[in-house]
Formats: sequence, C-alpha cells, structure tokens
Amino acid sequence: MARIGFIYLAVVFSGLMTLSLAAQSPAVASPPRLEKEKDPQDRSEFEGHGKKEFGMGRPMFGPAMGGPQFEKMVELALGRENDLEDAVQKWLVSQNKGPEMRTRFLKQIENFRRFLRGQALREAEKMGLKISAEQEDSFIREFWKKKLELEAVLRKEIEPRKQELTDKMNDELKNQFSH
Repeated sequence: MARIGFIYLAVVFSGLMTLSLAAQSPAVASPPRLEKEKDPQDRSEFEGHGKKEFGMGRPMFGPAMGGPQFEKMVELALGRENDLEDAVQKWLVSQNKGPEMRTRFLKQIENFRRFLRGQALREAEKMGLKISAEQEDSFIREFWKKKLELEAVLRKEIEPRKQELTDKMNDELKNQFSH
C-alpha cells in the first residue's frame, strides 16, 4: 500500500472527477432550495449516503463496487493521509490542475470515506457487533480488506462461466443476424 501506480492514480482520480463533474453539470436550471432544519437523529451525512452530493438518487460508488478501480479507490481513501496528499499532488501536477481542483478532489475522497464508513458500520450492525469509537477505524479497514478479498475470489470464480455464457450469447446473435 506504500506505493500506488502513478498511471492507476490518474485513472482513479479521473474517474472521481468525471463522476463529480457529471453530477454537478446543470442540465436544467433548478430553483434554489431552502435548507430545512437538520434532524439531530439524522445520521445520513455520516453513513455515506451520497444522494445530496451526487444526485441521481443513489450513492455514487455503487455501480463500480468490487472492481479493480474500486479497490484502488478504497486503498487510497483508507490509506495514510500523507500517501493521499502525495498522490493528489502528483496527479494535480501531471494534469496541470490548480488548487481549486485539489479542494474538489479532497472533498470527493472525504465523501467516499463516509460511504465506506457507512457501509462497514451497517454491516457491523447486521452482524450484531457493537463497534466502539476506538475500534471503528480498525474495523472499517479490516472489513474492506476482507470484503475486497472476497470480491476478488468471486470474480475469479465467475469469470470462466461469464466467458462461456458470453460466447454462447455471441454465437446465438451471429446465427440470428448473419443472413
């Protein structure tokens, strides 16, 4: 985890920024919204619900969950703060981006951290675990480490079957549409 490939960082950061910019681009002007008073029991801000932040009614990271890019994003988000700062700085310099992009990037990473935290703590709750504040960071890291290992094993097991079904589908389509 000490060194993350520079090219992979560019891909991960580009993905974050693309998703962020897509969510921020106003296709249709919407009327200004009045902020309603925050409910003190509302924990959605801390549980990774990305609906307000990214629009589209679902968390930003759901579709990519479990893939190699998602794994790198988790590694970066849960890694040491110094590694994150170094990676962001290298990417900004390589892409010729300014300080406003750095701020936007760090906000995206923070939102992703909230998403990861919320997912892990919900799973702990489902398992009946009571995670103390002292255990929280450690649990979150360990949860995602094990979850990503599981996802990698499943992808490896499923890939041959997926290829088999894809080949079968392609053959059927060729037979149906090649006249």
